[in-house]
Amino acid sequence: IFTGITRGVGGFGFGGGGDGTVAPSPITASGGTKITSGSDIYHVFISDQNFEITSGNNTVELILVGGGGGSAGGYAGGGGAGGVAHATAWPLGPGTYPVVVGDGGTGGSNLPDAPGALGGNSVFNGITALGGGVGMHDGFQSPGPWTPKMDGGSGGGNGDDPTADSGDALQPAQPTFGGLVSNYGFPGFGPPSNDAPGSGTRGGGGGGSGEGGPVTTDRVKGGDARAFPSFPAPVLAPGIPSPAQPTWTPTVGPTGYFGGGGSGNRGPGTTGPAPTGGGGIQFTPGTAFTGGGSGGTHPSGASSTNGAKGIFIIKYAAP
Repeated sequence: IFTGITRGVGGFGFGGGGDGTVAPSPITASGGTKITSGSDIYHVFISDQNFEITSGNNTVELILVGGGGGSAGGYAGGGGAGGVAHATAWPLGPGTYPVVVGDGGTGGSNLPDAPGALGGNSVFNGITALGGGVGMHDGFQSPGPWTPKMDGGSGGGNGDDPTADSGDALQPAQPTFGGLVSNYGFPGFGPPSNDAPGSGTRGGGGGGSGEGGPVTTDRVKGGDARAFPSFPAPVLAPGIPSPAQPTWTPTVGPTGYFGGGGSGNRGPGTTGPAPTGGGGIQFTPGTAFTGGGSGGTHPSGASSTNGAKGIFIIKYAAP
């Protein structure tokens, strides 16, 4: 709903004068955790709520992150990151705007077959950030519902499979609303070299908002996130609950990393480097409120960890 704002060919805009459009004016709003930093106001949403504008018509900057994907048990690839939608000048006027923040996908096991779950979609004002794809083991050998679960905002990684492929990234195909929204997500990584098929001890990482596969080199690490410098963690940390805040703040960092892919399993006794933006490493879930994908697990039959919940943040000029 765009109250008091015109939508024309190629996007939205404000006017002023005889054509019936409304000139820009400072926004007064509530919802989520409201933070004032210098000349900017932020609203941080980590759960389903409403963003309500009581007065003003103006453009806002926003970032919407879907929930990270889970992974499907032993020898699996990492879960894909939630897709990221970013707008630097999204027009809004007075009204109530529901916010949906996607949950992280749950982990599964492969003994018995129990695929992990896709991350949940995050939604605001017609914009959707898709949940991340599931990290799989033998994803392209398994019939039925397995392989489609690998596709998501960013795609899930795949392990121990003769097919050098992975989950596809669906976020880049989301609407841009005439160029106002940029969408970020990458495919997951395929099985690492010599492991397609192989010993079953490694899995490809999930795709991130900044990079992804599929590749068949030794890429167990999940895809790194893209930086969104307008959303620095030190400023936004008051919007994150205290149990999660000590991990969330350095993960997102001052440059605003969201949407890291989960790393695939590496085998017993190894962990490897973590991707930027909250993707989990082996045996580790994604970092809460980043949309990071789940880390894979080892050995076969082990239950995987969960993807991370997404987040929505909106920023505009203080009156």
